[in-house]
Amino acid sequence: MLHEQLAIEYQELMVTLEQGMAAYLGLIERTFSPDVETALSGSVELAGGFGVAPETILVTDEKIIAFFLD
Repeated sequence: MLHEQLAIEYQELMVTLEQGMAAYLGLIERTFSPDVETALSGSVELAGGFGVAPETILVTDEKIIAFFLD
């Protein structure tokens, strides 16, 4: 009975892991897209997903210019 319960829990965890990996890989794919707009939005989403403070993410032209040129 314990073996069956652990097998069910393991399957549930594997499904959750696969879903998370699929979402992560989709995000990585967008981040490195040859389309600039897709890559920019993907990189912003990736930064947010990794816990980068929203105020430090380069989401506007002004922030981008300030970061690279100031």
